[in-house]
Formats: sequence, C-alpha cells, structure tokens
Amino acid sequence: MPMGDTSVHADPDVSSPVEVVLHPGEFAAILGLAAGGDWAQVDLRPGNTGLNVVGWVDAGTLNVKGPCGGLPRVSP
Repeated sequence: MPMGDTSVHADPDVSSPVEVVLHPGEFAAILGLAAGGDWAQVDLRPGNTGLNVVGWVDAGTLNVKGPCGGLPRVSP
C-alpha cells in the first residue's frame, strides 16, 4: 500500500515509463525486490485497483504488511 501517490514503472528505474499511479488506500502484491532492495516488483491484479499491471515501485514509498523479510530477489 503506498503512503502517497506512487508511480508504478515498467522497469526499476525512474526514467522508465510510468504504467499507472497508485494512490493511498490502493494495494498490490509484492512479488520481490530488485538486487539492491530499493525497488519492489508489484502485481496489481490481486489488489483493489482492478488493473492488470505488473511493474516496479520505489520500495521506500510503500507501507508493507505481512512477512516481507524473506522476499525473493527478482530481476526485470
């Protein structure tokens, strides 16, 4: 769940295209973290947005719930 409006990028890079913007109160499933841990790959399909999007968000913008210590490392 984002703490503010959060861009979901096509790749783990702020210069990559923005697929959609998540708003506070919307949520998505985290699939894993990029190698450096600073980007999270998210899947919006199981969330409450009604969108069929998988993309990347800056991990520091998220309010994470659940056991996230063991998230896998994923690559774009």
